[in-house]
Amino acid sequence: MMKKFLVLAALAAAIQVPSAALAMSAFAAGIPSSVADQGVAVGTGYNYASRVDAENRAVQECKAPGSAPESTKALCMVIAYFDNECLAVAFDPAAGTPGFGWSVGATKSIAESQAMVNCKATAGARAGYCEVRVSDCDTHN
Repeated sequence: MMKKFLVLAALAAAIQVPSAALAMSAFAAGIPSSVADQGVAVGTGYNYASRVDAENRAVQECKAPGSAPESTKALCMVIAYFDNECLAVAFDPAAGTPGFGWSVGATKSIAESQAMVNCKATAGARAGYCEVRVSDCDTHN
């Protein structure tokens, strides 16, 4: 009788877990050997019920029309997950510049701060032009 109670208690607890706990997220990017020459393509999929749906959305966004040159979009692939976390992407918005960085962090501010550090590390003399251009969190953040 005690085992039956424990099983029922465990099932009741599992049912009460919010659906957001199942949120899946993915980050896709097409990063060529020269960001300055070809740009970069990025896409996110977050708060999805399945990993495949999150990945598909991220790659779809990465390859969206007008998002980057076709040669860069061809490189789009999932490169990170940010389940229960945040993602930020920073880059220098001027054409022909190398500044680009991204990061996953426990909070939006942590992800944004590290993305800026990563962008500035690649931007050379244009480090001051880096901007956070994408900042997404799943439902927990």
